[in-house]
Amino acid sequence: MDEIQRPAPLENLRPAGQFFILLGIALILMVVFSFLGVAVATAYTHLSVFDLQGTAKINNPEVIRALKIIQAISVVGSFIIPTFIMALLCSRKWLEFLNIKGKFKVSTFLLGGILILVAVPVINYLSEVNSHLQLPASMQSAQDWIKNMDDENNIISNAFIAHQSLRGLIVNIFIMGFLAAVSEELFFRAGMQNIIIRGSGNIHVGVWLTAIIFSAIHLEFFGFLPRMLMGAYLGYLFVWSKSIWPSIFAHFLNNSVIVYISYLEDRNMLPKKIEDIGNQSSQISYVIGSTILVAVLMFAIYKIEHRKTDTLQA
Repeated sequence: MDEIQRPAPLENLRPAGQFFILLGIALILMVVFSFLGVAVATAYTHLSVFDLQGTAKINNPEVIRALKIIQAISVVGSFIIPTFIMALLCSRKWLEFLNIKGKFKVSTFLLGGILILVAVPVINYLSEVNSHLQLPASMQSAQDWIKNMDDENNIISNAFIAHQSLRGLIVNIFIMGFLAAVSEELFFRAGMQNIIIRGSGNIHVGVWLTAIIFSAIHLEFFGFLPRMLMGAYLGYLFVWSKSIWPSIFAHFLNNSVIVYISYLEDRNMLPKKIEDIGNQSSQISYVIGSTILVAVLMFAIYKIEHRKTDTLQA
């Protein structure tokens, strides 16, 4: 007689409960690993905690090195570990729960990455539109605070990728490309989105609500719209492919291309600000062409996922 396997501790908990437990675990570990990251960074660089506050010393290479260490440790603790803990608590088959184990279609994998590249003009255009959004006059102080926070985030991000050596390029692609893609796709798509879809019974609710949370958690108001749409695309890519790997690859490609373009620009191998294509009114033809290509590729991916084709085992 086969032994009856006990369910995972939270397997029978309602999705709403799983959702808030996932957030709770993430928040707790975010605090823990943020402190751990600061401790490791200050020990490694011999800087004080005060040296890492604000952007006054952002041009100091040791400060940049410390901030990269903090970011790497924080994303692992805030997103990857909570997702795996939640999967183990919610399912005996935790790899299947996260859509890590299984087959994905090679064509979807490749087209999903290509779409991210051809979407650059329309994403830049939406970023420009988003940057001109205004809150009501009664919320002017809030808008000033948001703008200052966005400016500070941009200063730090630009400092990360400014004047990169080859070694710095590799480190940045690992932290800003690979780690960010793996951690955020696991947490938001494989974890949060799956739970919301099961709870709502509606794929679109799960995809768009997760995309909104995904964009909001980055705390960049003036980049909210393009990041939300990218999150929705990654969400549909995950749902259609039934695998986490295509969305991880697309996310990785999006982040890494930005880092690599900056590297090439510093060496005058590309025109300055080539990544700004589409954010000027004179370049609307690029935006229209980009939008059409994005629509065609999304339709192609959708159709591919509804017929048999080549697959790879994850």
